[in-house]
Amino acid sequence: MHSNELKKLFLSIKDEKTLFVGLGNYQRGDDAVGLYVIERLKSKCKKKNFTFLIAETTPENYFNTLTSKELDLIIFFDACRFSNNAGEIKILRPEEISTFATSTHTSSISVIISYIRKFSKVKVEVIGINILSADLIPEISPELKESADSLITMIKDATS
Repeated sequence: MHSNELKKLFLSIKDEKTLFVGLGNYQRGDDAVGLYVIERLKSKCKKKNFTFLIAETTPENYFNTLTSKELDLIIFFDACRFSNNAGEIKILRPEEISTFATSTHTSSISVIISYIRKFSKVKVEVIGINILSADLIPEISPELKESADSLITMIKDATS
């Protein structure tokens, strides 16, 4: 479920000023998994160098925060479709983002990242969580909650 690449990323951020950003739509089932991760992570990981943002479908509304000179790293969490394995999690490469994103955002995450890189030196990572459905239902599937909870535990353990 979780690759060594994810573990390596989380182990490397212990002391970095990191902004965790959740993307998604609460009314579209599994599309809210990125928001779920941020909500839970915020309550479980109380490091002073970590901040949390629930951007939902409008990350462009937070450009000042996303281009802050105070940050070392931004990690976006987003619902995606990249395999047949519900709950699979991976770090998305820039060229994969437009292919795998479910696009419930008002602006493409690729455009947001380009803007961040143009106006800031902050590093950016996108973690995609493979979804079952983005139908109009207000619940995340149990499979995705389980996978997200495992991811949250991995982050907490790696950064403690």
